[in-house]
Amino acid sequence: MSVNYKELKKGGFMRQRQQNYFSMRLKCVGGHFTAEQLGTIQSVAEKRQN
Repeated sequence: MSVNYKELKKGGFMRQRQQNYFSMRLKCVGGHFTAEQLGTIQSVAEKRQN
C-alpha cells in the first residue's frame, strides 16, 4: 500500500524523522481551545500511542 504524503500534509499531518511518526496541525476558531476540546485531543492522543 502506497502512502500519499502530499495529501496527508494537506490534511494537517506532517511526517517526522522517526519512521511511522507524524505530527498533526490543529486549527480552531480564534486560536483558542476549550478545556473539553483539549481533553478530547488528549484522549485521542493517548489511544493512538498504544
